[in-house]
Amino acid sequence: MSGARRREKKEPVKVEESEPQRATPAYLMWDEPPHLRTAELQRKTPEELELELKEILGLRNYKRCMRDGGLLDFYVLGFWWTNEQKFSPAQTSFTMAVLQMLIDNIKEKQMTMVQNMLAFAQALIPATQRVISGGETTSLLSIEEGKELIGYVVDSLFQNHRLYKVVLTTPREEIVVSLERTIEVFEGLFEPLSEGVSSVLPEVTTHVSLP
Repeated sequence: MSGARRREKKEPVKVEESEPQRATPAYLMWDEPPHLRTAELQRKTPEELELELKEILGLRNYKRCMRDGGLLDFYVLGFWWTNEQKFSPAQTSFTMAVLQMLIDNIKEKQMTMVQNMLAFAQALIPATQRVISGGETTSLLSIEEGKELIGYVVDSLFQNHRLYKVVLTTPREEIVVSLERTIEVFEGLFEPLSEGVSSVLPEVTTHVSLP
């Protein structure tokens, strides 16, 4: 009986089966509602978006600094992905806030990939939580949209987590810029990263409680 109770406590509550909440859950936001800055950026071309984001994020040295250039590409591609998904300004604001949080977790907190994946899962939960508003049940992200975001973050960040950690936490003067050495690092990272993500992802999606 006690063993059964322990297993029952660990059983995650799926979003689609949980009771809708009446209070709006607090999820991450890149800009405050009504997300006017995000809505304006959604109307930009990729070139215009890059110019705007370099100013907003303070990555003005992106042409000379590998670190700034890589981060700017990461954010531009992430924002443009939300456009392709036809995300609303609120959904895009949340996505950008999540991407920024994950990068900060590597750069400032020096989290491991597993720690960062669990932080991502915790950030995603309120965004997929159903809320009763005006007699209707809604959520910031649908279950399907939540799955799409998980897939994108895994492919764009977690598959390269170790590389991002090297670039973001190593002093500039210690970063090896030799082409031969860079190629060796890439080749050495691909297989272990794929194996690591494959082993951890089921645990993360369980915490997110997506079916």
